[in-house]
Amino acid sequence: MPYMADAITDTVYQPGYRRDLKRLLTETGLVWHSYLRGQTTLSLIMAIIATVLLSLLGVNNALALGILTGVLDFIPFLGPGIAIGLAILVAIFQDSNWLGLSSMWFGLLVLVLGISLQQIEGNWLAPRIVGEALGLHPLLIMIGAIIGGTLLGLVG
Repeated sequence: MPYMADAITDTVYQPGYRRDLKRLLTETGLVWHSYLRGQTTLSLIMAIIATVLLSLLGVNNALALGILTGVLDFIPFLGPGIAIGLAILVAIFQDSNWLGLSSMWFGLLVLVLGISLQQIEGNWLAPRIVGEALGLHPLLIMIGAIIGGTLLGLVG
């Protein structure tokens, strides 16, 4: 990253602007690293929780699905949906479960669990973990997400 910052600042010919740009790139890098650290922690926590919950329900390959949940948690909106969808497919197509539910009811139970877990993550875990990593209050994170989603939709 330092080489990239130097390459970018070398394109600016005004000495005062060069110093400001270098400071801006340094501060942006610090914020990005803090966000990435918080998101990595959040993804690890989600992987552990998903693995434990899917194991308790008796879903086959719970460890693989939990790890996949953590990895896909880095992809906003689509990642968790893909992870929940794969867990539902595994639940529907497995032979039996210890609850004695039919395949469809077991898949529905996994869906409810996945949606509940995503609600807990989005409304409670993410604002606290990512907000703490960035040094921001959780309420500010939630307001920013609401405003971004309202103004820019999926991109926001």
